[in-house]
Amino acid sequence: MTINNSKLISPGSTIKDIMFDRGIWLEELSKILSITETEAENLLAGTYEIHEEMAAKLSQNFGGSRLFWLKREREYREWLSAKKKEST
Repeated sequence: MTINNSKLISPGSTIKDIMFDRGIWLEELSKILSITETEAENLLAGTYEIHEEMAAKLSQNFGGSRLFWLKREREYREWLSAKKKEST
C-alpha cells in the first residue's frame, strides 16, 4: 500500500482531540485504558504501537471500531517507514 500524504496524522493526535473535547487529562486517559501515564504519553506521541487489545479499548471508550484504530495505526507506521526510507 502506498500512502502519498505529505503528513499523516497519528492515531495519538486523534486521541488528543477526543481528550480535549471531553475534558480528559493524561492521568484519566491512563486509567481509562489501563496503562501507565508513560504509556499514555507514548500513545499520544505516536511511539506506542496500538495492538488488538488497545484498539478494542480505544473503540469502547472513544468510538470508532477496533478495525478503525488498527488501520490508523498501520497507515501511520507505513507512513513513518516511508519517511525514514526517503531520508536515507
